[in-house]
Amino acid sequence: MLSHKTRVSVIIPTYNEKDTIGELISHIEKYRETFDLSLIIIDDESRDGTREIVSKYCGIYPNLHIIVRRNQRGLGSAILDGFRFALNETPKPEYILTMDADLSHDPSEIPSMVKTCSFGSIVIGSRYTEWGEHRRLEHQKKVNI
Repeated sequence: MLSHKTRVSVIIPTYNEKDTIGELISHIEKYRETFDLSLIIIDDESRDGTREIVSKYCGIYPNLHIIVRRNQRGLGSAILDGFRFALNETPKPEYILTMDADLSHDPSEIPSMVKTCSFGSIVIGSRYTEWGEHRRLEHQKKVNI
């Protein structure tokens, strides 16, 4: 009998993150044994070698993708571009997470976040709140991403 691995996409916006991106990718890739994992790096034309580091990792991990945005900047639009990419993947992810590239979000929390989440909910992990804040969406709205 085949076992189902939960499909999870992790979106990571980057801009000049060469000092931490390799370590972050390595930490997240450990969860490929647990999840059907897609790791999506959205880079805003880093000039410090971030893209080159990610590109080397793309040769190691087939589930790692890099999207380099030309003449665009901004966390919000980078996350939206990551969502667009994730939602066009086959198969579509069951869960989409976003993480900062500077290691301020602990990758070891990925299983807990997925476990905590249920349909129609948002899980917010923040260093400014007690972990596990869980909010239920009362109304579903169609969002054009």
